[in-house]
Amino acid sequence: MELSTKSIAAISGLGALAVGAIAIPLIFSSPIANPLQQPGRPGWQMPMNQGAGRGHHQHMMQMMQANNEFEFLSLMIPHHEEAIATAQRVLEYSDRPEMRAFAQDIIEVQTAEIEQMEAWLDAWYPGQETSQTYSPMMRDLSQLEGNDLDQAFLEDMIMHHMGAVMMSQRLVNHGLVEHSEVQPFAQNIANTQRQEIWQMQAWLQDWYGISGMPGPMHQGRR
Repeated sequence: MELSTKSIAAISGLGALAVGAIAIPLIFSSPIANPLQQPGRPGWQMPMNQGAGRGHHQHMMQMMQANNEFEFLSLMIPHHEEAIATAQRVLEYSDRPEMRAFAQDIIEVQTAEIEQMEAWLDAWYPGQETSQTYSPMMRDLSQLEGNDLDQAFLEDMIMHHMGAVMMSQRLVNHGLVEHSEVQPFAQNIANTQRQEIWQMQAWLQDWYGISGMPGPMHQGRR
C-alpha cells in the first residue's frame, strides 16, 4: 500500500466515506462472505474466535447496520470521527514514522470524506433525523504512547476498517444506493480499506508476531 496513492484516490472525485453494515450471519453465508478477498489474492479469513473477543466483535458489527443510503451516510460520519480521533493520538505519540504517516493519511482522507457526506446529507436529506446510534468500536487510547499505542491502534483499527468494508459492500451489493455518486464512493471505501487492513496485519506480524484476527479483546487488554 502506498499512502500517497491511496490519499489521492480516496479524496479526488470519490468524496466521503459512507455507512452501512452487515449482520454477522451474512458475513459468512453471502456471496461476499470474505470481504477482504480479491481475485488472484489469497483471501484473509476472519477466525471464529471463542469467548468474549468474538462476542464483542459480533456486537460491534451488528450495531453498525444501515438499511438505506441515509443511514449509511449518517452512521459513517461518527465512524470516521472515531478513526480520526485515534489517528490523531498516533500522529502525536507514535515513535514509528510509518505509523505517523499512516495516521496523517487517515486524518486527511477521512476529514475530506466527512465533509462530502455532510454535504450529501444536507442536499438530499435536509432536516431528516436518524434513529441510528453509533457505538464506539475502539478503545480509549489516550493514555498510551509509543510501542503500546501502535499495537493497540493496529488491533482495533483492523476491526474498525473491517466494519467499513462490510458496510460499503452491503450498500453496493444489496441495492441500497439511491444516488449515483454514492456507488463508486462506497466501492472505493471497500477497496481502500482492504488494502489498509492488509498493511496493518503485516505490521502486527512484523513488529509483534501477531497473526490472524486481533481485536479490542486481544491479550485481555481493556
